[in-house]
Amino acid sequence: MDSKKHGACCGLTLIRFWTGLWFLWAGYTKLNAAYLTGGGFESYLQKFMEAGALPFYKTCLASVLAHAKIYAYLTAFGEVAAGAGLLIGFLTPLASLGIIIMCANYLFATWNFGPASMGLNLTMIVLGIAFIVGSQSVRSGSPSP
Repeated sequence: MDSKKHGACCGLTLIRFWTGLWFLWAGYTKLNAAYLTGGGFESYLQKFMEAGALPFYKTCLASVLAHAKIYAYLTAFGEVAAGAGLLIGFLTPLASLGIIIMCANYLFATWNFGPASMGLNLTMIVLGIAFIVGSQSVRSGSPSP
């Protein structure tokens, strides 16, 4: 492995590790009774529907709100699983796909909350794509850009 490819792989690995820690922390903070069963998730959904979501996405949020307890668990454990997958490096493409799907949903739900929310979600989507492409190039042995 030449030094350029090694440097790119090390850099992407460090970013994957940090992103995994971030999602693991984000999911872990949601693993509490107030969020999962005490109405915390429902209050977020209400706030998104009232002020943040894109118009076409409010219908989707309404159907999620009808099954909020299930989606609260899916959100919390999905973030923990994606974070652990990226952190450990196990099934990186699958964990990255989960991050892309979650962050696209977060992006649509929080669209009108300002550039900070949009920037974070867009960054995570781009990183998810980079992790998938990077893991495939390492497997195939093709050179990194």
